[in-house]
Amino acid sequence: MTRLVHQLLAAAAVRDPGGRALVAGDTTLTYAELDRASDALAATLQRAGVRRGDRVAVMADNSAELVTAVFAAAKAGGVFVVVNPTTKADKLAYILGDCGVGALVAHRR
Repeated sequence: MTRLVHQLLAAAAVRDPGGRALVAGDTTLTYAELDRASDALAATLQRAGVRRGDRVAVMADNSAELVTAVFAAAKAGGVFVVVNPTTKADKLAYILGDCGVGALVAHRR
């Protein structure tokens, strides 16, 4: 049986909810925490109109927020497009347009 990456996360959250899923700098998330956080963001993306196959740009440093947003985009049915937050405006506009991005998740930094 083929599973999607977000289904693997959900299965790990059931199998080992307290297990360490992610360490990024000073942030550590368990499988259950990562699953819940990505569920919440996925619901927000769906309420914002993200549907199956929509491109969702994720713009964040390498961080727990980046990983959470990638899982959330997948859970919402979207296709994630990771964009470097240091990308200059003209190149960013090209990437977003070329990919047909319909939503953007960005970390505050």
